[in-house]
Amino acid sequence: MREIRLDKRIWISLCGLLLIGFLIWLFFSFIRPIQLEKEAALVELEYEQAQLAGVIEEAEEKPLEVIESSMMIQRKLPVRPLVDQLLLTFARAEGIADAYILSIDIQDEAEGVWFGETGETSIEVEQGQEQDNEPEELEDFIELEEEEEPVPSTPPAAASSIEGLEVIRFVLRVRTNEYAGLARFAEELDRNDRLMSIDSITYAAPSERVLVEDEQEALEFLMTVSAFYYPIDEPDLEQELPQVDYPRPANKSSPLYNQ
Repeated sequence: MREIRLDKRIWISLCGLLLIGFLIWLFFSFIRPIQLEKEAALVELEYEQAQLAGVIEEAEEKPLEVIESSMMIQRKLPVRPLVDQLLLTFARAEGIADAYILSIDIQDEAEGVWFGETGETSIEVEQGQEQDNEPEELEDFIELEEEEEPVPSTPPAAASSIEGLEVIRFVLRVRTNEYAGLARFAEELDRNDRLMSIDSITYAAPSERVLVEDEQEALEFLMTVSAFYYPIDEPDLEQELPQVDYPRPANKSSPLYNQ
């Protein structure tokens, strides 16, 4: 009986030792690694929090300067009038719309006066004998306009509502064969990146065609276009103005011959 009891105690002791060993193995194999990872994560979290606190403190002491280029903005609203580029825009619209610009009058709203000593700067296009063949209705329309006294212009509402915004106004006299040319000319100006406004369009309707053989009269219209700019005396902004590559001069002795 004693031997049997001893055997039971031995087996119970062995089972207890095995259970304790299994628990120890389970602890070091699964639980302890998780504890170590948790401790490492806490240490890393404290380090990252310290780094973040340092960055926030540095940012509060010295504000972060965000430098952005003004090139894209100045394509819409430059700091200079850039009249030459506007003239190129008109010439491009003239070609696409199959129209013909007869003259361009330029007015600077910044000073409230017309360019030039005589009060007006007009870029005229020579017509030659074509002027003698203009329709009578168009001649009457032009004569009436020339007899009108100049009225002091007032800046558009957009210019008067924004402090510092300046306006340069163009009065275009354009000839086209049909109304579609007028619409296309206005559409091309509206598609331009530059901030512009078509203030008014005035035209004299041609006489009605009676016979099929009658030639269709040309349509001549006046279009008033306002372009905006925001003058700022800042060299860095002037360097970021939109640039245009002009062709090099041909250095001809006479523009009439290839010399």
